[in-house]
Amino acid sequence: MSKQNTASLPGAIILVECMCFGGAGTWRKRARRFLWLIPAFILFAAFVLYAMGLFRGAGIGGMLEDVSDLARETELVSRWGYLCTQFNVLVIYIRLLFLPINQNLDYIYRFNTGFFDGLTPLAFAFLAGLAFLAVWKRKSYPVFTVALFWFFITLSVESSIIPIRDALFEHRLYLPLFGFAFLAAWLPFRFLPKRRVPAVLICASIVIFLGTATYLRNRVWKDDLTLWSDVMAKSPQNPRGCMNLGNALASEGRYDEAIRRHNFVLKFNPDNVKANYNMGVALEKRGDTDGAVRYYTKTLRIDPSQADAHYGLGNIFLKRGDFEGAVSHYTEALRIKPGNVKARSNLGVALFRLGDVDGAFKHLNEAIRTDWESTEARNNLGGILETKGDLEGAARRYSEALVIKPDNANAHENLSRVLGRLGDPAVAARCYREVLRADPENRDIHMDLGIALSRLGDLKGAVLHFSEAVRIDPKDAGAYYNLGLAFSKQGRMEEAAEQYLESLRIRPQNHKVHYNLALVLYRLGDFQGAARHFEEAMRLEPSLKAQASYNIARAYARQGKTEESAGWLKRAVEAGFNDRRRVREDRDLESIKDSASYRNLTEKGDDEP
Repeated sequence: MSKQNTASLPGAIILVECMCFGGAGTWRKRARRFLWLIPAFILFAAFVLYAMGLFRGAGIGGMLEDVSDLARETELVSRWGYLCTQFNVLVIYIRLLFLPINQNLDYIYRFNTGFFDGLTPLAFAFLAGLAFLAVWKRKSYPVFTVALFWFFITLSVESSIIPIRDALFEHRLYLPLFGFAFLAAWLPFRFLPKRRVPAVLICASIVIFLGTATYLRNRVWKDDLTLWSDVMAKSPQNPRGCMNLGNALASEGRYDEAIRRHNFVLKFNPDNVKANYNMGVALEKRGDTDGAVRYYTKTLRIDPSQADAHYGLGNIFLKRGDFEGAVSHYTEALRIKPGNVKARSNLGVALFRLGDVDGAFKHLNEAIRTDWESTEARNNLGGILETKGDLEGAARRYSEALVIKPDNANAHENLSRVLGRLGDPAVAARCYREVLRADPENRDIHMDLGIALSRLGDLKGAVLHFSEAVRIDPKDAGAYYNLGLAFSKQGRMEEAAEQYLESLRIRPQNHKVHYNLALVLYRLGDFQGAARHFEEAMRLEPSLKAQASYNIARAYARQGKTEESAGWLKRAVEAGFNDRRRVREDRDLESIKDSASYRNLTEKGDDEP
């Protein structure tokens, strides 16, 4: 396979042969040499005619009709109109060669209707004058002649009578530029033959100018957003540029601006398939799934073969829990485009939700066979295995996804969760760290890593990651609670109390926080505060009544409040606290050991079997 403009290669070779090799008196020799090329051209023509069916009964009329269809990309313009348009385009190309400024990726150049449309006569006269000059001065300025006719020959396929959808594209100058480069390097030395230093300086200036222009143009090509913004600045009514700018804005998360761009395109062409589909994508990403469904459906009404629109509808129905609808659209997407790995992977998930486990495994494994590097299919398969309780199988699939793409945060998170359920905090901690390398602002992973490190005894690391979770989300009561637990285990009671109080400020009804805050306050000597939070924990969670009542009794005993302490101790026993040996050995109850209530409780315990 090759580009169509390589058909100009024989003409370019003959041009170089005639102009660059041999001296005077060689034209007759060349003519005899070119006679040997005639059989080759005849064989080539015969092959083309055979391929078109002339020797298989296709007929001259049908063959010519096929030739006409093949030598045309669009019906928007006649061959004559396209040729007249190209006279103007060739002048623009020449201007770009000498002065490459105000470039545009997508001109959307208007087609001419005839020779006298616009400046076509002037453009034709200019080109004809250049051609005449090149022939006239071919001996004194051979490089100019070669450069000009190289330009014409290499553009002969795309700038002649073969109508192409886009009249002008700058990249079509790549091959013609070769001849111009020789001309630009030759001219300074041709006009300054005895002054090499100025000639070299002129060439150096050209290099500096073109290098600067390239640098500035590369800034435009930095990304899709800058590129298509430049196109729209130069061609404000360009529908294709507007649509691509909308896609670039959507990829940056600027969905409202993207939607405005797609609306602009649809205002002029409501049945534009790509614009309707792109509008659906932007609306889906913005969270307007109803609007997305409307535009995806319209896309399919205009062109039922749009597999991506079926895929988009399948994704929306899957998220909504309409698994039958999701299966229907994923199946249709795969009928149109069987190699769509994401559609097959999601089809497996939808089938699993419908209870078709065998079908789910079949499609997910098929997705992996189709694209061995599909991390999404492995994640989905791991999720199904995890749901079924096959944690080791799920861990294998998540691990495979990480081998393929080590920075896959979703796979790391899933693997860490499974490993945590399997009871291996060291491995889980390593995986959590990998997740944070890919996504350092993931609050949940900081929390999970802090818990894993706490289980491993690395309280310093746990404090670090719980603190990060608090920084990322200052309204997360759970992060303050876990940070308080870590401080408590380190013996940093005042800091632990601060974190517990902050957690209660956000979520005051958490009995665990009240209970742990009471323990910390007790160790800090704030027995009254401890008693108050033990009571609140017991009120919120009645199952804590026995232990909380006992701790309240201890707190009152430390304050010397004998009767209150004995009363709470009695409540503890009534609530089910039966560790009387602990009561007798508890030094915090020393101040009430001589009381009647204490003796009654402990002596009663001695009499029990």
